[in-house]
Amino acid sequence: MASDTREMPELLSDILQLVFSQLAGDHETLLNISLTCRTWRWLALPSLYQVVDFHRHRNNGSCELSQPLHYNDRNNQSHIHNLIPRQHAFLRLMASKPQLANYVKSLTWVIVWRRRRNRPQSDRLKEIDRHTWNVFSRMANVTHLDLTSAHDVDAEDYVRQNPARLFPKVRDLRLQGWMHRGLVMAICKSLDPEKLQNLRLDYLEDEGALPNGKPMYRDVASRIRRARPREGVGRLDFIDDDLIARQEAGQACILPGPMWWPLHFLTTRPLDSLTHLQIKVPHSSVDHRHYYTLCLKAAAFIVKVRQTLRSLVVVFAENRDVYRRSIYLRSRRVAVIRLRRLQDAKFFLDQLLAALNDNTFPRLERVRCEGFYIFLDASLEEVASAGIASTFQLIRDCPFADASFIEVSGLDDRGNGFRGHDRDYHRIGEWHDDGEFAELLASS
Repeated sequence: MASDTREMPELLSDILQLVFSQLAGDHETLLNISLTCRTWRWLALPSLYQVVDFHRHRNNGSCELSQPLHYNDRNNQSHIHNLIPRQHAFLRLMASKPQLANYVKSLTWVIVWRRRRNRPQSDRLKEIDRHTWNVFSRMANVTHLDLTSAHDVDAEDYVRQNPARLFPKVRDLRLQGWMHRGLVMAICKSLDPEKLQNLRLDYLEDEGALPNGKPMYRDVASRIRRARPREGVGRLDFIDDDLIARQEAGQACILPGPMWWPLHFLTTRPLDSLTHLQIKVPHSSVDHRHYYTLCLKAAAFIVKVRQTLRSLVVVFAENRDVYRRSIYLRSRRVAVIRLRRLQDAKFFLDQLLAALNDNTFPRLERVRCEGFYIFLDASLEEVASAGIASTFQLIRDCPFADASFIEVSGLDDRGNGFRGHDRDYHRIGEWHDDGEFAELLASS
């Protein structure tokens, strides 16, 4: 008697791969599939490692820290310590099986490194940490990169010895936190600007560097700041092309502050596909020139991508302690800081509105601005001193502007933020040669 048992037809490998690709990001399911049989394991591997996501706080499916991280924030550092074992396990896997790195197409990574306290300075990183750049350099197929820096390792040279070429196929780029410029330059110079679609610079800041590339220490940055002419209210100063060239040639220092370099570099490149731009500007800076330079570079960049841009988000970070009306505003110093920030906000919004008003944006559908609530909170005297009336007229003239431009605050409660590495063995006392310091000051 014939048996009624029917065998399931064998699915073609390419069909299985298509099915598995729909599960990219669902690591638990893909892991179970890979344990089914050897054939399914090899077919599932590309999808299993397609999305690599190491983050602290998940928000709308992306790496969005509950508040921007910065150096020397021990609370934030303690919250992300669980990332380190997971990152190390991933690095070990990629180091032992380098071919797997080719499967990674989406990478979300928080740069933490491992700080080993109470150990000699030569033993600050684990050996597996020193595979990071090699692993990253093998990820040549990453198209979505979400990179956050949350470390304060200064003594280890390795953390700033990244390859000159990283992530050449990136189409969706998000950078956040304090980063050394060499890392940002490696990413921006490697990608194809004609294929870049999304760019998000969220509180991206230069960590600061001496002309020799070494990280700038807090005391050095503070002394340079005190030695430079005081930045009074109403004074605008920029980082000019000559200083930019000397910085790139290693002949000038880079002071900590908002990073404008990616916008400066990409503006000179063809950008034929960028549709979304997001810029979140931090509120703290050692060198105030960073703010005004970033304003100009952002406006020029927006004009550059006007033909393809569909969405624009700008957040000008406000600090709660500076902007709220309280007894502390009786302090003359706070009043001066408040007026200066009014001027900063006005200058930034003026540049943005001028770019939107003076150019056509055939595809722009959404413009969102946050952090200009200080205009509504300003006194009549502050409005007059900062000349805000002209900004309101620009808002009325802008076809993309509405009341929300100045009604939504962009609070940034990070305090003063990182202002240079702070290590006991690098004190300003080492700068015993006033001539050497004068040369350093002149270079900045």
